Amino acid sequence: MNFWTTSDRHQRIVWLLLGIGLGLRVWQFAGGAALFLDEIALSRNIVERSVGGLLAPLDYGQVAPPAFLLTERGLWSALHTDWALRVLPFASAILSLFLFRALANRVVRGVAVPVAMGAFALGVPFVMYAAQVKQYSTGVAITLGLLLLVQPLVTAQANPRVRLPMIGVAGAVAVWFSESAMIVMAGLGAALVILAAQRRLPEARRIMRLVVVPWALSACAAAFLSRRLVAPDTMDFMQFFWADAFVPLPPRNLHDVLWPWRTLIAVFHKPDGLGYRFAPAYAVLAACGIVSLWRARRTDAALLAAPIVVTLGLAGARLYPFSGRLILFLTPIFILF
Repeated sequence: MNFWTTSDRHQRIVWLLLGIGLGLRVWQFAGGAALFLDEIALSRNIVERSVGGLLAPLDYGQVAPPAFLLTERGLWSALHTDWALRVLPFASAILSLFLFRALANRVVRGVAVPVAMGAFALGVPFVMYAAQVKQYSTGVAITLGLLLLVQPLVTAQANPRVRLPMIGVAGAVAVWFSESAMIVMAGLGAALVILAAQRRLPEARRIMRLVVVPWALSACAAAFLSRRLVAPDTMDFMQFFWADAFVPLPPRNLHDVLWPWRTLIAVFHKPDGLGYRFAPAYAVLAACGIVSLWRARRTDAALLAAPIVVTLGLAGARLYPFSGRLILFLTPIFILF
């Protein structure tokens, strides 16, 4: 007799893939690779500056959120080794595996769960940034965590009275560790406001008061400080370097019109994304997945799509590039789609 249902078999595969992903991240971290140029530049700021000095524009064209920098400084002060600076990204990458598994079990069904888990656990950028002194791995973990916190509120899977203060505090703190958290919170907050206006959000007033308002206040403060911490010459360089990552508005030729398609392919292709062969096929599957999930479970689709929409809006305003490592935090969402 077969005591294992199809669902049980899928979950066993998921845990196996999670274990492989865990091993890859440990292997990457334990390898002790030398710091590359960008890591050296950020590390010099962390090591050479005082705590107060980290709350000023960074040298060497670097940009990083304050809480991330201060945590890195604390780890360096305690351990005084290069690998200490990689502890936070590594811990974030490990946590992300478990967060993604939980989110995949909520969003997709059947064999799609182990397929999604495999794509995330074995994804090269998720493994690579697990051992780099940069904030991208932390951004992925925060994105997944925020999605997991908000999703039960709109699907009535949990008692919102118990969760609301925790969600409000978690989001208010998260924006200081990752610039991408501000984008995710803006998308999720907008989705909550729209659902409340449509009278489709349980405990709408409490959610607005205990979640959306604290998120908005903290995000505005973090955005204001983040803008002040970017030196003018660094901002000019970023605008030049990421010129192709901004939405071309208005589109002037066919190349501009095809920008969304080329950008979606880049999520799955080298060197900007997951490095898959036949990336256009994955882009088509993701586009179809967005439509399919929207038709089946509109609320879930809206929550997942909201951070993407906000990021595209910022790219259209030339405030945030939609490309490469800067949208690594969105890549798990594209995988789920």
